[in-house]
Amino acid sequence: MLESLEKKVRSEGDEKQKVYDKYMCYCKDTSESLNLQLAEAAKSLPQLRSQAQEVSALQISLESEIGQHKKDRDEAKSAISSAAEIRKKEADAFLKDS
Repeated sequence: MLESLEKKVRSEGDEKQKVYDKYMCYCKDTSESLNLQLAEAAKSLPQLRSQAQEVSALQISLESEIGQHKKDRDEAKSAISSAAEIRKKEADAFLKDS
């Protein structure tokens, strides 16, 4: 009876050792994979920072251009309005004289 109990305990121990070894292999593989990914991310970080600065500079430039275009549009609307008033006055004067 003790021998069968010893076999059972050893068998359970061997099973648990296999599960543990499998888990440790998974941990090792995952750890290596994560370390590689971290190294790649660290390599690309300066480039990404540079791109972010470029995009930020482009955004500032475009916002400035938009402001200028809005100003130009307002000036054009004002010029159109002034021209329309002048034409109306001239048309009224012409009709009066005719």
